Amino acid sequence: MIAYRWINVVAKEKEIVSMYVKNEYEHSTIQMLRGFAILLVVFHHVANAITVPSVVATAVSIVNRIHVVVFFVIAGYLFEKNKVKYMQLGLANFCKNKFLQLMVPYFIFSFAFSMLLYVLALFPMTTSFVHGIGNGIHKGIPK
Repeated sequence: MIAYRWINVVAKEKEIVSMYVKNEYEHSTIQMLRGFAILLVVFHHVANAITVPSVVATAVSIVNRIHVVVFFVIAGYLFEKNKVKYMQLGLANFCKNKFLQLMVPYFIFSFAFSMLLYVLALFPMTTSFVHGIGNGIHKGIPK
């Protein structure tokens, strides 16, 4: 019985160790997928900010359906690879680390973007553009 448990523990430890093994091909593939997903998100936001021809609108429709899914697949895969590490951290530390990792850059960027809009609103030429962004009704680039 004890020998059987030890074999199970060793087998589980080997599984855990094998989950951390990252070869160069796997790392570069994940990086390429992340870059592709980032390009899809940029394309989505640019195409939704301006008026696009109907041919591009079809591409935008396809991108709208897959760009978030690609991020979720990558995030789920990486979460599974690091599940043991997250379990060792504990729930409180995991939540604290994720909050710092996600929300601090969000608040910094939001503050910087708000200041940019505030400064742009001071100039008469860009006031209507800034108000259009704030109201969500602006579709296009100011002339």
